[in-house]
Amino acid sequence: MTKRKMISFDTDEEHLLNHALSQENFSEYIKQLIKFDMEKKSFKEQVRKPNIYEVYIAKLKKTT
Repeated sequence: MTKRKMISFDTDEEHLLNHALSQENFSEYIKQLIKFDMEKKSFKEQVRKPNIYEVYIAKLKKTT
């Protein structure tokens, strides 16, 4: 079953709408943007920098 979602653009976002509509396949374009965003987020989670507490604990473990 196909599901649809409406997207709206404000008047000051007309350049975004024009760019999206200039793509050969609007739906595929939007889906590719979503996939890219999802992959980027999962990549960021994998390379997350440790917070200061984690660094501090790691240094304490090395000195003891």
